[in-house]
Amino acid sequence: MPSACPKRMKDAVAHVAEALVTALFLRAAGLEWGEQGDVWGQIEARRPLPEDVSPDQVSRMTDTLQRLLTLDPGSALTGGPLVPLGNWVTGMERGG
Repeated sequence: MPSACPKRMKDAVAHVAEALVTALFLRAAGLEWGEQGDVWGQIEARRPLPEDVSPDQVSRMTDTLQRLLTLDPGSALTGGPLVPLGNWVTGMERGG
């Protein structure tokens, strides 16, 4: 990502990458949906949202996050800012 991009955009891309890689890691480990939900619940308990994020903001993100967590990562990892994660994700998928 070019250094001219605003910090907020870089942070957003980093958070998307974190969520995507975590979801892929859980899939590679063979966790079922319910088990993955348990892990996300534990993450939420340990990393609560900032106080300035309202429940309404979280609710508005639900559809987008669901799509992110269920997408086929191939296209997301072959172009754009997530390309550097491609080899790492492939290794996780192979290693389980």
